[in-house]
Amino acid sequence: MVELLRGVARGDDSKRASFLRSRNGDRPPDGWFRRKVDRWRSSADPEVAAFVTMFAGRRLPDRGSAIEGPVRAVTGEQDVEPMRAEAVARALAPLCARLSVKSLADCGHYPMEEAPPLLVSIIESFLAYGRA
Repeated sequence: MVELLRGVARGDDSKRASFLRSRNGDRPPDGWFRRKVDRWRSSADPEVAAFVTMFAGRRLPDRGSAIEGPVRAVTGEQDVEPMRAEAVARALAPLCARLSVKSLADCGHYPMEEAPPLLVSIIESFLAYGRA
């Protein structure tokens, strides 16, 4: 996975577009993908791609260091499987005593762009009530 992410970070526009499509399918229009790739190219220094090493060999902490406060995870069900609700719940439940996972059926990896009002309402309701 690390090499894939490095390759995309240092890659050309077609490699970046392909990576984005793998996380969003063909649901967004071509213009959305072009805009994401243009923004990526104009704002990302390929040499900063070293950040992807943060994914290498990382393990989740033991249950002994669980977060006791409320945690809400928001997932896009059109994202890759490890980022969907079931996988996120499985990964985070041992770490978060009060976890709730909110799944957005029609979103991929970018709910902040795909469904902004819905995402804002989920965040605001979580913050207003201070609970998962």
